[in-house]
Amino acid sequence: MDSLKVVLIVCLLIYGSHGTKKSREEIVKEILGRANPNNIPIVEEQPVKVSFKYSLQDIYTADVGTDQVELGLWLVISWKDRSLSWSNECTTFNELTLPSKYIWLPHIEVYNSIGKPGIHSDQLVRVYKDGTVTFVPQYTVRFFCALENVTTEQGAACTLKFGPWTYDVRDLVLDESQQIDLTTYAGGERFQLIEAKQKLAVLLCLSVFWVVINAAPSGSCIANGYRFQDGSIFTVPGNSQCMKHRCDNGYIRRASEGCEVDGQCHNVGNTFTKDCVIYTCEKSYKGSFSVYTSSLTRILCQDINGVCRRPGTTFKYSAHGRIYNNCKCSVQGSYRSYSCTPEPGEYYWH
Repeated sequence: MDSLKVVLIVCLLIYGSHGTKKSREEIVKEILGRANPNNIPIVEEQPVKVSFKYSLQDIYTADVGTDQVELGLWLVISWKDRSLSWSNECTTFNELTLPSKYIWLPHIEVYNSIGKPGIHSDQLVRVYKDGTVTFVPQYTVRFFCALENVTTEQGAACTLKFGPWTYDVRDLVLDESQQIDLTTYAGGERFQLIEAKQKLAVLLCLSVFWVVINAAPSGSCIANGYRFQDGSIFTVPGNSQCMKHRCDNGYIRRASEGCEVDGQCHNVGNTFTKDCVIYTCEKSYKGSFSVYTSSLTRILCQDINGVCRRPGTTFKYSAHGRIYNNCKCSVQGSYRSYSCTPEPGEYYWH
């Protein structure tokens, strides 16, 4: 009877916890009641660590006459504010979207921009249950850059300087582990991106990212450090020779693709035979990468002359230096076996 009481009590407690789940509206109200856009979330006198990632969209203009460059970019900025966290036991969700005007922001700015960058995205932040905040503004930035080499093969190197506008390293530090993201880079019609790199430096007690963008005129194309003329069909050294590209006014287009087997190319979807085994060249995707595979389609038998035969048919076959006239083969899975009858009363299997 005592054990039954314990079970009943536990069940009631579990049921009661489900009954106290809070709605999304209630959690939002609680968070906004605690949030303070003017209060930097420093904990135990440690500076706020801000993760900063720069994602280039396009090079819009590069005016040689004025030495001005205009870029489109995304900033992915993350930090932790414990005052915005909530208990997961009270909710069925782990994240919320809130207006940024109610939340403290690190105010990462472009120090060398000409005027205030244009912001083209909604001013929203994503808040997670542990207090992690992610802010992703979309910018158009115009800045000065020495463009005298932009028409040469080495291109012009332009530098953007990012950092907090109102905080020094005692209050805020940038995470240097992040790298420039080029997955959304569209590629302009006039300029080809050669390289994009960044480094973190402390300048006048400020934590600053220096982003260097190296660009050259379009018309030609650059792939893995190699330059190709406009209109040319090319393969990139070090890559499969079956991956052919076409340079189209600065854009790299796929010209042909396929599977490379023994130095020969087989187009995607085509079948080919090697040692009487039929393969099909197939294309699949692993993340954002294309993968080309020679998939086994059918296995045939091979006679003494290298001619392919269907399993079950009779043909000549050579084994251990001897020729057999009456031979057959069978196929099981990816394996084939041969059986021969050299003359009455004798039997050979291989």
